[in-house]
Amino acid sequence: MSNALTRLLAQKDVVMADGAMGTSLLQLGLANGVAGETWNLEYPDRVKSVHQGFLDAGSDILLTNTFGANRFPLAAHDLAGRVRELNMAGAAIVREVADRAGRPIVVAGDMGPIGGLLAPLGKRTVAEAEEAFFEQAQALKEGGVDIAWIETVFADNELDAAIRAVERAGLPYVATMTFDRAGRTMMGTRPEDEMRRIRDSLWKPVAFGANCGVGPAQLLDSILGLVRGAENEIFVVAKSNCGLPVIDQEMRVSYSGTPEIMGTYACMARDAGARIMEVRAGDVLALARPYEDAAQRYLDTPVATASRDYQGAAVADLINRVQLAASGADVSVATVFDPGVRIAAGPVTLRQITAIYPYENDLLVVEGDPLENLALLTGQGAPVATARQLASSPLMKARPPRGTLAEPFQIMSS
Repeated sequence: MSNALTRLLAQKDVVMADGAMGTSLLQLGLANGVAGETWNLEYPDRVKSVHQGFLDAGSDILLTNTFGANRFPLAAHDLAGRVRELNMAGAAIVREVADRAGRPIVVAGDMGPIGGLLAPLGKRTVAEAEEAFFEQAQALKEGGVDIAWIETVFADNELDAAIRAVERAGLPYVATMTFDRAGRTMMGTRPEDEMRRIRDSLWKPVAFGANCGVGPAQLLDSILGLVRGAENEIFVVAKSNCGLPVIDQEMRVSYSGTPEIMGTYACMARDAGARIMEVRAGDVLALARPYEDAAQRYLDTPVATASRDYQGAAVADLINRVQLAASGADVSVATVFDPGVRIAAGPVTLRQITAIYPYENDLLVVEGDPLENLALLTGQGAPVATARQLASSPLMKARPPRGTLAEPFQIMSS
């Protein structure tokens, strides 16, 4: 199903989301204990300034200021009757910023948890949770969001209730869960098992992933599990916070995730297979630009050298001959190659490779001495290698995303 996010993912190798709206509002003067969603009506210009800051820093996805805007968290502030107006106002603010951006921006309706366990472990029923999520999803859709963004969920029954709600509202969705130090949800489920479960659901997400947790190192482990479970069927989201908050003697809050650390995390999350990334919690506007820049620099890093120009059917024929020599059998290439796609002689970047090599089991041909080059690329002595093997090699370190298959090309190690 095509939507604003799938179209953006078809155009970009890495899509950047925003994050830490709550932290940003606190920096603008939101008092502790006050529902930040009320600022959608009371101080819309301040909320708009945060969205604009994320946009200017390079975000492609803007989340509405509605994380706690379902009836149960709002009830703690005597606001349960204002779900519709708070969500519609939050969506309208982001819609205005996005429509003036001059580039494609996805407006995501942020939907956080209900704030407690569901029956039989808690007092709220699954049906009550679904109705609360549905009420919120309807208002977000009416306010103009492109997709629903369900996040920071700990339990399967709550996630399922939210998914049914957004399906009823007719919204495509992204969902993320939080995994702890043990690499599991609070209910004990591993990332790969959650991904497999969500992959088999009737109303499949555009993307599924992990958010928050205890910092980027722990989240990367979750991403590796999610990628294993995705099997190239669902895009993976990596939404780390900047570590845990630290309060100094003067009661100032800081985070361990510096721009340099988070830039490194961005590259590692991309290596692991994430296509959507976000920084959460911390000095986000200071972090977002270095984070985006690091990801873009990484994609433009030369990782191989093409010894000459390659184009069209000649490449397919060459792969056939090498496969034949390697296997001793008549191996044919089933893929239809685009004869117009060309790789020029010279350095080849990760951006080029991921655009041309989206399928991880397609064969790559390695030029020169196969034992020497494959020892460098894959640690294996064979004249052909798969993109999966190259993804785990020390020189490539990139897992090709899904996309439109064009022409493979010969490479040799740089």
